Amino acid sequence: MRKLTKFLWRAFFWMGMSSVIFCENLSVDDDLPLKIQSDSLKVNYATQEGLYIGNVVADQGTRHLTANHVLLVRDPHLNVFSEIHAFGDMSREAYIELIPKTGEALVKGNADEIIYHPIAHTLIFKGHAELEQKGRIYQGPLAIYNTETQVVDSPLSVDGRVSMIIPPEKIA
Repeated sequence: MRKLTKFLWRAFFWMGMSSVIFCENLSVDDDLPLKIQSDSLKVNYATQEGLYIGNVVADQGTRHLTANHVLLVRDPHLNVFSEIHAFGDMSREAYIELIPKTGEALVKGNADEIIYHPIAHTLIFKGHAELEQKGRIYQGPLAIYNTETQVVDSPLSVDGRVSMIIPPEKIA
């Protein structure tokens, strides 16, 4: 609850953000406008943070994000988003889908909390994490996905074991 309260007080929406939200220079989606809808919005131009609250839906080309609330943090020196935090609630988890690189398969993921660091090319799925790409499904308490290398890492956790479903490869 403290974390949520902190985010509620530190918030911002940066004008002119249509060029980059989910990833930097990964696909043609970067040049498309960003559309975000939510029940409410809190902004803070001084801290360059924006908090979208309630039924958040964000779309930019093939990228799609849904959550109960989303915090965007903008790096003023690089003029890009440095952090994106998406939180689910008791009724549904945060959800994201994107194509990590042009020509690659769609990645879908959901968790209680999704943290995206576009500059570091990492997506962190915390709590009831599930990640899917090319029919491969990972499930566990924590997943760290590198969008550049497409590597999934799940460190040892006291919160539970991990599960991976790998479909059979088809020979052409």
